[in-house]
Amino acid sequence: MTAVWLLSEAGQAAAFAGGLTAVLPLGLAFTASGAAYAGWLAYRYAAERRELARRLDAALHHEAGLAERLRCAEEEACRQRGIMEAAAAVEHETGLPNKRLYAVLLQKAWAYGRRNNVPVSLVAVCMDYYPELLETKGSARAAECLHKLARVLGGACRRPMDVCAHLGGPEFALILPDTAADGAAVVVCRMRYELEKAGILNPRSGTGMYVTVSSGTATALPMTEHSSEGLEQEAVARLHAARQLGGNGSVPGLQCPAR
Repeated sequence: MTAVWLLSEAGQAAAFAGGLTAVLPLGLAFTASGAAYAGWLAYRYAAERRELARRLDAALHHEAGLAERLRCAEEEACRQRGIMEAAAAVEHETGLPNKRLYAVLLQKAWAYGRRNNVPVSLVAVCMDYYPELLETKGSARAAECLHKLARVLGGACRRPMDVCAHLGGPEFALILPDTAADGAAVVVCRMRYELEKAGILNPRSGTGMYVTVSSGTATALPMTEHSSEGLEQEAVARLHAARQLGGNGSVPGLQCPAR
């Protein structure tokens, strides 16, 4: 039985044995056939191991490729999400940052001033006689005036770090990092000059035939123990004081202590 089994399997390994069974006696032939078969099994086992190793390496390589593609897809999704969030924080009508982005940018300007020990100025701006224009000329005409005003105010911010934001309705804000009170006064003067030159019609204005604004400026040197809220409160308070003067005016501010 064993001899038959060995001979049947040895037939498959005859090439490997080099025809040894053809020249040896029967007993030796059986021994040679068994050795040949064992060698052939070892060879086939090694070949199968190499094949399995190759397949495993290919699978790992494929898995690594999938992981890399997944990582790239996640990075692209994050980038697109960032673009969408940034686009959502910029108003389509005015092209200016909205109130939510304004809060973020003001905090960044405050942190920059605190880190570099430089002042931050904030100019609160409001279009004069906007409610009267909205009531008599309608929302379309009021929106048109606001869009033109937004372009003028945005153009007054010349440095890359300066920001003009639309806070809603007739209210705007100019964030001026690394700007002392006298520098902020220069920006306000430029803003008023550009607005006068633009000549945006407002037939309901109580200061003439054109759009005018009131503004209040505050400047502070950021401290570690303070926040930007005091700067905002000071700028808004001075804006209210300017509006009480009848419009088309500014209340500048000397550098005030941070609160």
